[in-house]
Amino acid sequence: MQFQSSPHFTLGVEQEIQLIDPETRDLKSSSLEILTSLGEQEKVTAEIFQSMIEVRTGICKDADEVLRDLRDTHRKLLAVAESKGVGLASSGSHPFSRYVNREVFPSERYQYLIDRNQWLARRLLIFGLHVHVGMPDGDTAIRIGNRLWRYLPLLLAMSSSSPYWDSQDTGLSSCRITVFEAIPTGGHPCMVNSWQEFVDMTAKLRKSKGIGSLKDIWWDVRPNPDFGTLELRICDIPHRIDQIAALAALVQLLAEYLHAAPMHEMDQPEDWWVRENKWRASRHGLNASFIISRDGDTADAIDIWGQLKRELQSGIEKRNYGRYIETLDELFASGTCADAQRRIYAQRSSFIDVVDFVTSEHKKGLVSIS
Repeated sequence: MQFQSSPHFTLGVEQEIQLIDPETRDLKSSSLEILTSLGEQEKVTAEIFQSMIEVRTGICKDADEVLRDLRDTHRKLLAVAESKGVGLASSGSHPFSRYVNREVFPSERYQYLIDRNQWLARRLLIFGLHVHVGMPDGDTAIRIGNRLWRYLPLLLAMSSSSPYWDSQDTGLSSCRITVFEAIPTGGHPCMVNSWQEFVDMTAKLRKSKGIGSLKDIWWDVRPNPDFGTLELRICDIPHRIDQIAALAALVQLLAEYLHAAPMHEMDQPEDWWVRENKWRASRHGLNASFIISRDGDTADAIDIWGQLKRELQSGIEKRNYGRYIETLDELFASGTCADAQRRIYAQRSSFIDVVDFVTSEHKKGLVSIS
């Protein structure tokens, strides 16, 4: 298995989008119709259910290119969707849609997932953000991926946008991430120390029919040899594309920082530590207190963010990413997308109004970006 080298630390983003019925505000199975109207292209593709669709960027040198790419594709997609009587929303879960009512997209790949995972796959009515970072080789991807473990819970907390499921307040900031935990090859990554170890492990999984291909490994962060990237998959999908670009900027800054940091300065967190922090991020979002040492010491998310900004300051200045950091600062000041949805429901006691809010936030984000 060859790792296709990519230009160092380039970015690519994949965003899973909800297709909304403007009358009922439920999800609407319209992806086939929309994709047919868009014609042959690479930036809007099918997803497992016909009530969702995926938007992809090309290879981007920085977050500015990510933002422009997403803006252009979303504007085209929105025009086609609205001509078909469909709205678009960006959020980790839909507040009241039922997964039992979803139509699977007609694809051999998606039928395989349903046949293999049954109820677990049918529950995948969730929407995430995947950020790819270009890597020179597989060993670098493994090394930086391992070092990223420490920051995965904070990224989940920042992006959290799935508090509701099947007309219920789950009590979580991200219920989406708990759905993935049920998949045998999903969730928290396995520790491997080299590209060859990863190759050996995946060969055994294939031989034992644990996976059909590398696409069946749905870790929170994983190497993607076909793209030559490290793919971070832990994030919920925020409401606006400026928030998405800001998270992509942060992932790029982290990759560069972790690549440059000497080995002895990067203490690899233990498995229990990362798993507990992931749960806290899922439960409390940015109100979480995270474990920061093997002794069990903790710190609030905002204090961890302040320290991280100081560590990344040279990269922020070099890339002129100040505005993206300000966008992320706003999450700590005003709350995450999950918090915003809960505020709307607290004011109006209506999931319809929550959907309207999320839909308007998506559209407002496209209008406000030049």
